[in-house]
Amino acid sequence: MNTREEERLQVQMALDSQKTQAQRNKLGQFATPPSLAGEITRFSAELASPLGDDASALEPSCGTGAFLTALSDCPATSSVAKVGVEVDALFADAAKRLWGDEAQIINADFLEWAADLSSGFFDLLVANPPYVRHHHLTSEQKSRYAEIASQASGQSPSGLSGLYVYFVLAAASRLRADAVASWLIPTEFMSVNYGSALRSYLTTRATLERVHVFRAEDVQFDDALVTSCVVTYRNTPPSSVHSALFTFGSSFEHPSEEHRVPVAELRRSPKWLQRFQQSERGQGMVVGQCFTIRRGIATGGNSFFIRPRAEFHALGIGDDFLRPILPSPRHMPATEIEADAEGWPTNVATLALLDCTGKTWESLPVSVQGYLSDVPHKIRDSYLVKGRSPWYVQEQREAAPIVCTYMGRSRSGESAFRFIRNRSRAITTNSYLMLFPKVAGVPVEEDWLDEAWHKLAEVPLATMQAEGREYGGGLKKIEPKELARVVIPDFDAASQGALF
Repeated sequence: MNTREEERLQVQMALDSQKTQAQRNKLGQFATPPSLAGEITRFSAELASPLGDDASALEPSCGTGAFLTALSDCPATSSVAKVGVEVDALFADAAKRLWGDEAQIINADFLEWAADLSSGFFDLLVANPPYVRHHHLTSEQKSRYAEIASQASGQSPSGLSGLYVYFVLAAASRLRADAVASWLIPTEFMSVNYGSALRSYLTTRATLERVHVFRAEDVQFDDALVTSCVVTYRNTPPSSVHSALFTFGSSFEHPSEEHRVPVAELRRSPKWLQRFQQSERGQGMVVGQCFTIRRGIATGGNSFFIRPRAEFHALGIGDDFLRPILPSPRHMPATEIEADAEGWPTNVATLALLDCTGKTWESLPVSVQGYLSDVPHKIRDSYLVKGRSPWYVQEQREAAPIVCTYMGRSRSGESAFRFIRNRSRAITTNSYLMLFPKVAGVPVEEDWLDEAWHKLAEVPLATMQAEGREYGGGLKKIEPKELARVVIPDFDAASQGALF
């Protein structure tokens, strides 16, 4: 490591320490690991070669210049003109002191700078744009940035887009024909609806060369909970037969898996992540062949309609008006729910849902009428409760033998999704998905359910994530139709004998 790079890293650490984690999250300031910046730059430079004497390279949102260092260290780009753009004055001033005459550092909002025709054109772009989520952008910023992005790329980004989407689209106006660009960005754009503008740009206006997805457990930033990918493309429309290289694994330079995917196929696909982990999917049945998947109930006011069973009893409300219901996922320590003789859970909090379905107000006991009469106005006037007739009834669900937490983050090696074996009569709220076996009028064998549960628990996170979606901050989510497409590895549903 050269002296300047050592100094740059020290300056980077000092500047990072001046802001809290919350401030850096809001600004999207997450420094690129030097080794990864080098790998991305070398790969991009090889695609862009040969670079002429008048070639130039750009690092948007340069910070102290991780990619500027990589450009200087790469033989193919060491002599090109280098420009870094940084909106944070502290980082821009530090970068100017570090780089002197070796790189031009511009203190500006990259999006506004990119919209200026006098900003010049570039042969190579390597960048880690700020990961700023949409709710940290004002409506005025979103409107202006969308205008800039649309003029540059012909795409209209959603107002739910993160700042990096605007960056990629706006950069189109600063790239020379056939220039190469590589961006280190969140994988979420490949699976969420608001990534459609970026996906469209990469398959219609640019020639997508490669997408590398890092493993979900290999977070590229120590201080940002987000799964990353590297997107590399040329600034020229693709040919009708072009295919993009999709790679996967912990190492960008040495991926563990790769696939060629026709761009024409990508244009039709709303979820690019399904192109990954094909070898990990394994053989077996898909969940939708074996189970009907339903959401849990929406009460319209959990704090009022759901309470510990003992508290309802203390108010004189008996079990005739109560149904067992599981705690929320964050208060669910168990992966297997045991039950007493009446079907109430015994190894988790014993919660009850006030269920007056089929009862007229006059037929309710005084204790229940009294409790319902004290409903908070906020709940009574909510859209869901106000639309029910009568307002105090609940959706009806049977207890599902297997339930799934369908939203969460991966921490300490645990999956974001958990499958829970439910041996009780407890139903769930809509914070779970409920799995009901597809059977033909005969009892389901408990051994078969146990086997299905164990096999579901073994489904790799990568397989679940390939069908689901990922949002800001590493939040992963899978909807019922998406879960239905997940393969249960090495599982023979026909062993039940009553399916289909």
